Amino acid sequence: MEYFLSHVGVIFIAGLIVAVCAVTWWGLTARNEVLKRERAKARKEAALAKRREQENNNN
Repeated sequence: MEYFLSHVGVIFIAGLIVAVCAVTWWGLTARNEVLKRERAKARKEAALAKRREQENNNN
């Protein structure tokens, strides 16, 4: 118990570092999800534009 009490500050700082890493990881994965959706939407729009262009060329 004495060891634990003498290292409470170190344990708290380590926990804080782990919490900061977890929040950072969560934020980065959320941002990545948004970017993936944006890229998928851009690819879909590009494919639709290409299809429209091909249909216009055929007519």
